[in-house]
Amino acid sequence: MSMPPLTPGSQPSMRLLVTGAAGFLGRVMVREARAAGHEVWAAGRHQPAGSQALPIDWDQHPEVLAGHLHEIRPDCIIHGAGSASVAQSMQSPHEDLRASFGTWSHLLEAVRISKLKPLVIFPSSAAVYGDPESLPVREEAPLHPISPYGWHKMLCECLAREHHDHFGLPVVITRLFSVFGASQHRLLVWELFDRFRGSGATVDIDGTGEETRDFLSEWDVSSALLMLASKRDTFAQRGTPWIFNLASGQQRSILDMAHAIGAGLQSDKPIRCLNRKRPGDPLHWEACTERLETFLPEWRPLAFPQALQQTLHHWTQESTARTA
Repeated sequence: MSMPPLTPGSQPSMRLLVTGAAGFLGRVMVREARAAGHEVWAAGRHQPAGSQALPIDWDQHPEVLAGHLHEIRPDCIIHGAGSASVAQSMQSPHEDLRASFGTWSHLLEAVRISKLKPLVIFPSSAAVYGDPESLPVREEAPLHPISPYGWHKMLCECLAREHHDHFGLPVVITRLFSVFGASQHRLLVWELFDRFRGSGATVDIDGTGEETRDFLSEWDVSSALLMLASKRDTFAQRGTPWIFNLASGQQRSILDMAHAIGAGLQSDKPIRCLNRKRPGDPLHWEACTERLETFLPEWRPLAFPQALQQTLHHWTQESTARTA
C-alpha cells in the first residue's frame, strides 16, 4: 500500500541505496523513494519489485560491498538492515548485537574503504533513552538503555560518530519512536489489530494500559527520511553528526490506542489489561520534535486518525483476501 507524502519532482532526484530492503522499514523506503522518482538500489534477502538489486552478504569482507558502492555511487545510503525487537534482544542478545551492530559496522567499513562520501542515514531508536527522566525527551537527554536492543542501538550511534569524526563521513542519526503502518505485520499496533480480529474473547494488553508511546506512521517516517536525504550537502558541512527525534511529538496511552483500533474496526470486543510489565519496555515515551520541525519546516505528519484508519483498512483487506 503506497500513500506517498511526496510527489515525483518535489525533490531533486537522488540515487539511493537502501539496505534491509526485505524488512519493514526497508520495504517502505524502497517503495516511497521510487514513487517520488528517485533511483533506488535495494539490498536485502528479497528484492522489492521494480527496484535494482545490489547483492550484499554481511559475512563477506567489507571490500566486496565497497566495490559495489563504487559501481553505483549512491548519493545517500539509508540503513534499514538490523534488528527490530526489544523482546527478541532479551532472549538472544548476541544475535541482536550481530544483526544490529554487525551489519552497521560492515556498512560503515565498506563506505570508508570505498573513499566515497555519501550521506549515510542510520535509523536508531528511542530505546537508547530507556525511561527518560522527563518528557518530552530531547536529543540531548542522557542515554540510559534498559534493553540489549537499546544498548546495541547506542553502540551503533557511537560507531556513527567515530566514522564522522575520524573519517569525515556525513552521518545522520534518526531516533525512531513507535512506528506503525500497513507494511508492518508485527509489534504493538499489529498485535492489537490481530487480537481484535482473532477468535479470542478479549483483547489482552500486557501492561496496565497507561503506558504511553509516541506513534508515527510509516508514511511520515519515509517522507522525513527522504527530505533529510535531499539535504545531504548541508550535512556534509556539519562539524558533528546530526541527531533527530523522528516522532509525532505526542504521547498516547496503549489503552487509548487499543480503543482507537477497536473503534476503527467497529468492534465491541472487551479490552483486558494484564498488569504485566515486559522486561526492556519503557513506561512512557514522548519526543521533543522541535529540532526536526525547525530543520524540515515542510514536513507535515499525517493526522493520527487518518494514518491509523488507512492502516486498519489495508490490514482488513489483506485479512479478507487471505480467508476468501
